[in-house]
Amino acid sequence: MLDLLSLTISFLISYFIKLKDGISSFNRLYITVYFWMMICGIIYVILFNPYKNILRRGKLAEIQCSALFVAFNAVIVAVGLYVFKQGGQYSRSQLAYTYFFYLLLSTFLRIIRKKRLIKAKRNNKVNVLLITDLENMESVIYNVENSEFAEYSIKGVFLTSNSDKISNSYPIYSMEDNLYQIAVNNNVLEVFAYCKPDLINKEDVKKLIDEGIELHLSIDKIFGFEPDNEELSNLAMYRTLSINSFSFSAKQLIYTPFKRLLDILFSLIACLFLLPIYFIVKLSYLADGDKEPVIYTHKRVGKNGKEFDLYKFRSMVFNADEVLLELLKDEKNKKEWEENHKLDNDPRITKIGKFIRKTSLDEFPQFINVLKGDMSIIGPRPLVPGELKEKKGLNLYERVKPGITGWWGCNGRSNISYEERLELEYYYVKNYSLSLDLMCILKTIYVVLFQKGAK
Repeated sequence: MLDLLSLTISFLISYFIKLKDGISSFNRLYITVYFWMMICGIIYVILFNPYKNILRRGKLAEIQCSALFVAFNAVIVAVGLYVFKQGGQYSRSQLAYTYFFYLLLSTFLRIIRKKRLIKAKRNNKVNVLLITDLENMESVIYNVENSEFAEYSIKGVFLTSNSDKISNSYPIYSMEDNLYQIAVNNNVLEVFAYCKPDLINKEDVKKLIDEGIELHLSIDKIFGFEPDNEELSNLAMYRTLSINSFSFSAKQLIYTPFKRLLDILFSLIACLFLLPIYFIVKLSYLADGDKEPVIYTHKRVGKNGKEFDLYKFRSMVFNADEVLLELLKDEKNKKEWEENHKLDNDPRITKIGKFIRKTSLDEFPQFINVLKGDMSIIGPRPLVPGELKEKKGLNLYERVKPGITGWWGCNGRSNISYEERLELEYYYVKNYSLSLDLMCILKTIYVVLFQKGAK
């Protein structure tokens, strides 16, 4: 709300500055631009969440955050004015003033608001009791004392294991002590248990709940690992703690249809260049005496394990599969193929094929797959049937559409191991967003231009 208020005030200040230069009153265009600025701001928040870790970052980080908003908003508004041919009707200096004042005002108000929030947190500490073992006591105390979410006042530590050699600034209790009574006597509002639940007296738990004291159980200690996502839900008539190591975030679900729209738009543009590139590749093969088709299809696995025909410019000899069977009779080639599903210095690759691979032109027909909906421009590389299972990969790989390029494609390509490649693709599936896709595109342009990792 402070950011939207800052933008509104900045727009009005810049308007009244330009009022002296001939702007007589608000007209429909100015009102439209103002609302477009506001909508762009809301979209920016939804897509990029600029308030993440806001209480931890410093003044310089706030300036950078505001500057990113200004850049995003200014570009979208400028494109809108150009597309609708209104650029000549709107004051460019008024636009510049708006964003200049916004940068100053929003940064200032954020810093003031943060100081007030942090001060309020420090003045309103929550009384808490900790339950842990001697081995983890110091780390648990440290993490609770340095929490970014709330200020806690530790009223005591219950140890699940007894020890005579304890020196600590907080009261130390054993599990035989009355947890409930100590919590009530110290006006405790929350209890954090970094231990297995069966070590806590059930009667104490029941009394804490009745008293309205919140009990936090560490999932790490319950299951022996900490999942990425968990929530309370229902299965039939049973109340359950549902553990799911992965689920798409709300931001990702909002971004997915937008991503598909961008895929269609850019694929249509790319397909305009496909025909001339096809003729160039075809003529190159003909000049080399190769009269076989230059586009081939290959079975690949897409989203949710669905198979599809992938289109590529042929970079190998026409009977590549037959030649591969002969090559795999050599133990060295067989071992290399089993490790990476490719061969260094592959003799099946033609002279022209080496060039189109180096320049990544062999991937161009995949824009047809993107239009058909089998693929996306950005995503994990499409695998051949059975490859994921053979490499003992996770089905997580197939939760999104495969892409022409992706996080692996712009971070090492053929220069990294297959296991590292899978980890990079898992990272993309879990974190895909507009900002990550833009980074992929920029890095892909770099690796294609400088032929980094292409084989």
